[in-house]
Amino acid sequence: MSWFELFYDLVLVAAISQVGKVYVKEPTWAMTCLIAASVVVLFGIWLLTTVGYGLFRRETAWRRVLLLIQMLGVVVAALSLSKTGLPGWAGFIAIAVVVITQTLIYVGLTRVSAPMQGSLRVVVWSTSIAVVIFALAATFMLLASVDNTNLLATLALIAGGAVILVPLIWRVMPGVLPSIDLHHLDERFGLLVIVVLGESFINLVSNLGTLGSIPNPIAFLLAFLIAYALWSIYFSSVQAYEIPTHAWAFRLWVVAHLLFVAAAIAVAVEFTDLSTHAVDELNVATGNWTPLPMIGAVCAVALMSWQAKGAPRAMLRAHLIAIAALVGLFVVDIARGYEQMPWFVFAGAIVVMCDAAACAVIQRQTKGEVRPSA
Repeated sequence: MSWFELFYDLVLVAAISQVGKVYVKEPTWAMTCLIAASVVVLFGIWLLTTVGYGLFRRETAWRRVLLLIQMLGVVVAALSLSKTGLPGWAGFIAIAVVVITQTLIYVGLTRVSAPMQGSLRVVVWSTSIAVVIFALAATFMLLASVDNTNLLATLALIAGGAVILVPLIWRVMPGVLPSIDLHHLDERFGLLVIVVLGESFINLVSNLGTLGSIPNPIAFLLAFLIAYALWSIYFSSVQAYEIPTHAWAFRLWVVAHLLFVAAAIAVAVEFTDLSTHAVDELNVATGNWTPLPMIGAVCAVALMSWQAKGAPRAMLRAHLIAIAALVGLFVVDIARGYEQMPWFVFAGAIVVMCDAAACAVIQRQTKGEVRPSA
């Protein structure tokens, strides 16, 4: 990866940090939908940049300028998520500008690559449509003074994100797969996971730093352990093996990363919220937390491991056992009602850690099959 890509990811950290801060302040189902829609758009923008660099490694001044504008727009858009932040119309204008930079970058790439012009033009058209969607949302919010967390914002983000991601994953990426640098692509996805999991610690420390104490030491300890467990599971059962090159398997592998990112953010927010409340406050303050985010994270890793070339089937079986246990905890948790201590969330964290331990053992037993690290 180039140094500029790493700089780009630092800005991504800032955006993810803002997403987590907004979510932890209002962990409702409505905010969950808005955050999920925001993650879809953020992932789409990141994926466009990653694919562009995977196909064309040469740095140019115009490309860097457009990416700098894009970074600024991503941060401004993230600041508009909060009710007390920038107005929603400003956020949608910023995200429209961000997508315009992607359109211009891919217009430039079509001029230097005749063999892939068809696939690259799909990106130009899809991002242009997304710009229109975001611009219309900004216009409506500005004229109607609509709050930035309402249904319109969520629907506009979902529509724009889908217009970007669906053609990119369905048509473009399989089409350019023979030409893309798979090693670079693999590194980029691995770094994205590290960024998302690392950001969980930043939000945890930031929220606890304002309190001057650790109200819930159990949740605090588990926040560190489950972040490490998810990191271990991903790198032992996904990154240790090769990217699938069959079109359908590759599409599923990419989509599973989106699910993993969204679920990992939710897991981080869940344990941050639990860590900032004393035991006697949990029944009221955080009664809605369940093992559901952990189910999403492990399901995502299971899908990736299933499609990864050379991954032992024993790892997939370990993930499926963990999913079954988490689903059982979730069902019992819901049946008992929300107003209770989150023991099932804590138990879910232990299940994820057991899955990580099982994957580590399986990896050691089959290390001859694991590809050497770069």
